[in-house]
Amino acid sequence: MNTPILTQQFLDFKLFHLPERATEKSLGHYSLLILVKEEGYGESEVSLLQKILSAVEFDLNKDALLLKSKSESFHHLKSAYDIKAVVSFGVPLRSVGLNFETKPYQPIEYQEMKFLLAESLPTIAVDKSRKATLWKALKAMFQNRV
Repeated sequence: MNTPILTQQFLDFKLFHLPERATEKSLGHYSLLILVKEEGYGESEVSLLQKILSAVEFDLNKDALLLKSKSESFHHLKSAYDIKAVVSFGVPLRSVGLNFETKPYQPIEYQEMKFLLAESLPTIAVDKSRKATLWKALKAMFQNRV
């Protein structure tokens, strides 16, 4: 008797096909993940973020994956998008499963990836000194681009 074991009646839950790696969103050798707080993220913050990224030669719509403070697994995102750099605006890195801390505005490299923690976009938007500090940190982080 040649009865298949894995039939629809065998499993009591649905199976979903997981696609192969998603298409990379990258420019040169970088793939960028931007973390922002969902609350307080409006049109003015989008505009500010676009200006910030264009200063380091990234396009928000083409070169970056934007995640609005949801509990998403960083490791899942990294495998899907081959992320090389993370910039977090007011979102703790632990919220995406990264269990290390870094000081704000001090870029670090860990396991061949770059990380930068900054204050939230609304906080940066109203303070010129914070904008200048962010610019210095981004220049250091992406020194080969700017």
